[in-house]
Amino acid sequence: MNDDVNSSLREVNEREILVFLLYREALSPTMRSRDRLPYSPEFDNMVAEFNRRTGENLTHRELWDLALNVLKTTSEPKFEEYLRSRNIPFKEKPKGGHKPN
Repeated sequence: MNDDVNSSLREVNEREILVFLLYREALSPTMRSRDRLPYSPEFDNMVAEFNRRTGENLTHRELWDLALNVLKTTSEPKFEEYLRSRNIPFKEKPKGGHKPN
């Protein structure tokens, strides 16, 4: 296993992995920026799925804060490398969005 991946993501835990995976699932190519995610039905689904899988009862705000912390702490490319190194499947980041008509 790549030592760079291990050293850069030593603190990643299952909860953070779940947040990242659900975040990627919630993104859509039509979303102009991730800042719009908390106001979307996809985020409602993300919150419900996170709470269902963890048994927690986070509010939308709490999950958004957690997601931002996860994304701020570890760059997305490093997170992807970490998941690949452990054979954890994930949705690729959408290639740019477009403005709806």
